[in-house]
Amino acid sequence: AIARLKRTLSGSLVTERTLSRLFLSGGTCNLQAVREPLIKMFGDRLTTKLRLPVRFIDRNATGGMDDIGNSTAIGAALLAAYGAAPVFATAVGIRTAGGEGGDGFFPVFAANDPVPFDEPRDVRMFVSDASSGVARLLICEQFDAVTQPAGRLLRMIAVPIDTSENWVRIRFTLDQHLSLKIIAAGRMNIKQEAFGDGRWPHEPTWIHALNLGFKLPEFEGGGA
Repeated sequence: AIARLKRTLSGSLVTERTLSRLFLSGGTCNLQAVREPLIKMFGDRLTTKLRLPVRFIDRNATGGMDDIGNSTAIGAALLAAYGAAPVFATAVGIRTAGGEGGDGFFPVFAANDPVPFDEPRDVRMFVSDASSGVARLLICEQFDAVTQPAGRLLRMIAVPIDTSENWVRIRFTLDQHLSLKIIAAGRMNIKQEAFGDGRWPHEPTWIHALNLGFKLPEFEGGGA
């Protein structure tokens, strides 16, 4: 559990020193072997109690009325009930490996913008040198455009293309299981001229470990 927390902090560019508050939720946080190292790491920044609205309180909870051990379940129920939309915590996009513009990051999903489920998002990328018959696409996330102009690599995809082509087409889809489906091909390898309806010749690539959050819709009177 501690190692997983450190990996999560590292991936989000937050450090143990800069994290302002850590909320503990779920049964694992009650284990002494987990809680003691966390107390040493975060001290009074560790939060195990939260005053919930009365209607959300489980009076039979073992930790008492202000215990947040079940807040994960409560939060999931609220997000589902109010139609929350998934958002990427960082910009997610693509660049080509090598050649001209190899460091040019093209954002497909902007940070904090809602992403509809199962709604394809299509882009085209220029390939400066197709002589190898393969276009290497780098799927990246970008925390900050200044400090990470090329983004952080999530996955490399090798796409067979015709040596006479200069463009590769890519389709991104976030599914109901919060996995990102990516499929790509050169125009000549798509079995129909229409990009939206064509049959793609290659199996999709899936990315499951994504920095995702959820955004509630605007309510009457303002606020979310």
